[in-house]
Amino acid sequence: MLFALALIKGVLFASIIPLGQGPDEPAHVVHTLLYARQARLQIVGLHDPSIDQRPLWSSMFWPAAFYEQPDILENMFKMLRANRFWELVEAPPPHPVAAYEMARSHLIQYVAPRRYTTPMYFYLASLPLRWFKIESVFGQWLFLRMVSVSLGLGVIGFTYATAKLFWPKEDWPAFAAAAFLAFLPQFSFLSSVVTPDNLIAFLSSATLYTACRVGSVVTKGTGVWVPVALGLSCAAVKEQGIAVFVFSLSILPLLLLWTRQNHGRFINRSIIVLVGIALASFIIVFLLYGTTPFDRAARLLSERVSNPAPVFFVSPLVYVRFFLIAFVSFWFSYGWAVYKMSLGWNIIFAAISILAAIGVLRAVVVERRRNSIDMRCMGMAIALFVICVFSVVIVLGPGADGVQARHFFAAFPAIAILLTMGLSEVPNEQYRHVALRGFTIFMLFLNTIALTKYLLPLFYLGRAHS
Repeated sequence: MLFALALIKGVLFASIIPLGQGPDEPAHVVHTLLYARQARLQIVGLHDPSIDQRPLWSSMFWPAAFYEQPDILENMFKMLRANRFWELVEAPPPHPVAAYEMARSHLIQYVAPRRYTTPMYFYLASLPLRWFKIESVFGQWLFLRMVSVSLGLGVIGFTYATAKLFWPKEDWPAFAAAAFLAFLPQFSFLSSVVTPDNLIAFLSSATLYTACRVGSVVTKGTGVWVPVALGLSCAAVKEQGIAVFVFSLSILPLLLLWTRQNHGRFINRSIIVLVGIALASFIIVFLLYGTTPFDRAARLLSERVSNPAPVFFVSPLVYVRFFLIAFVSFWFSYGWAVYKMSLGWNIIFAAISILAAIGVLRAVVVERRRNSIDMRCMGMAIALFVICVFSVVIVLGPGADGVQARHFFAAFPAIAILLTMGLSEVPNEQYRHVALRGFTIFMLFLNTIALTKYLLPLFYLGRAHS
């Protein structure tokens, strides 16, 4: 029933949210359409002399193929105008609208995804469009949103399966964790628009599930490499996925220990496999993009090492402000203009989060079942959350104003499980299921409020009520 409700909700959100209101959604759509129209597999814009090669993944940044497919941009601009895009983002429309007449700096605002997104998502998302032969750009756009809804259902499914490893003999805790994610307003929004972040969240939830599954079964096998493979796939999509790959590598020694694969032959073989994966990844990236990605990574690392002050030696108030922005965005933040819910709702969200944090601390400090399966899984969920959030702090810096929930979207499954576990630890045992039922009903109510009192008035009535 939960998945049926989540599917209905996803289709409803995907249909109601005006086209283009997702983060960088117009750019994601037009690049996917370019890949769908290719006669053969190739990276859009690769080896184009007109491209500025300095940004990472710069071949995504200025594809000359737009000049060869002018109808894509023209149709996109028409749909954005029909959906009041520039009015909602509070920006003037482009002039002229023809791609070949627009200046490079102006066109880049509408057709360039972020510099640190690889072509992987766009190519994979383009495959169904090749198979189904949808004619209109409008229909293709809606179809891509349905792909996002499907990925969101996958995230919910993996979250439920992971939570079931925490509570194998109970139904409500796993149901509450999946329901929290399904009806979280921000997740409902992001999983209904076209964005590579949905693939990141899907692969991240699969990584966490496989890691917890391997850690919960004390047997010998090669399953310890599945989380690493999924983490590597996540890193191949977008820079936010690198945090998931780091997580998969950081827990690998524990998985080897828990599965009792600590004999010398297996360790040696594991080292060889890790070196092989690293070498193959290096060669593939180098052949496709040259030294640009490595230059970008080295430059960022050099900046952080040589000048750690902007990250580590700042006022605590800067960190407080950073995490408050991230917190508000996690629960609800819609549209390019970043509309938010009222202060009263955020106070309620803060109370829920504090209770959950107390419950998690109680489970870790008071009960301390170190060798239990749920403690292993909780430790991995905490590790994924911390690594994803800390990576955002490192890359953006705590003084950044533009931090958004999608920057740590990979941590959403872990947050859902930790929050549910925390809330389940607060009440007495006899009231635990009652509290989780009430929390599930609250999330359904919250999603309804977000839709009827905020989303619809925001996009169709001109303002959201507080």
